[in-house]
Amino acid sequence: KILFDGTSGTANELIFQTFTVPAGLAEAFRVTGTGAKVSGILTLPDGSVTDNYLGIGDADDLKIFHNGSHSIIRETGTGSLYIQSDNNVIIGKDSSSETMIKGVADGAVELYHDNSKKLETTSGGVTVTGATTSGSFVTTGNAITIADNEITTGSSNADINITPHGTGKVVMDRIAFDDATISTTESNETLILDPHGSAGVEIKGPLTVDEVFLTGSSGLQFTANEIAT
Repeated sequence: KILFDGTSGTANELIFQTFTVPAGLAEAFRVTGTGAKVSGILTLPDGSVTDNYLGIGDADDLKIFHNGSHSIIRETGTGSLYIQSDNNVIIGKDSSSETMIKGVADGAVELYHDNSKKLETTSGGVTVTGATTSGSFVTTGNAITIADNEITTGSSNADINITPHGTGKVVMDRIAFDDATISTTESNETLILDPHGSAGVEIKGPLTVDEVFLTGSSGLQFTANEIAT
C-alpha cells in the first residue's frame, strides 16, 4: 500500500506499507523531503565493485558489498578511507567476544593476539607483553642495531651498556660479568683475554696508580710501583 502524507502541515511524504506483521500493514519505506527511511532490513544480493553494491558519493566512491565469500568496504576514488569516532575505535570478532585492535581516544593504540593484549603505545613509546622476535631491530638517536648476530652503535665512539636488574648477571657464551668480576661459567674453563691485531690487554689499578701490567709485543710488562699478592 502506498500512502501520500501531506495534509497535516508537514512536508509531503510517500509511505510504502507491506504486510510484514501479523496485525496487518506496517511501514517499510518512507520518502521524505530530505531523504528516505527504511524500516526493517534492506537486503542486497551478492555483488562486486561494479554491481549490487551500496554506493555513497557523487561517483559511488565508497562502496559496500558482499562478494559471496567476503564483506568489503572499499574507497574507489582518489581520497582516503577514514574510520573515525569521538570515543574508542575497536576492531574485533562479530560476536564482540574478542578484540583485535583497539584505538583509545586521546590515548593508546592496542594490538591483541587471541584477545590477549600484546602491544600498547604509550606517551613515551611502546609496551610489549611477551617475547619480541625480529630479524633486525633499530633504535633512533644514538642508534643500536641488532642484526645478523651483531650489536652495533650508530655513533663511532658510543659505548654499549648492558645492565642487568637486581642481582642478575650479564652472561655471554659461558662468560659472566658481575660488577667488577669477569668469570667463566664452566668449572674447568679457561678465561682468555685475546685482543685483535697488535693491541695489548691493559689492566689498571686505582686512579692514583698507572697500569698494573699490560701485554704487548715485548711480552708481559709490570708498570706499577708495587705488586702485592
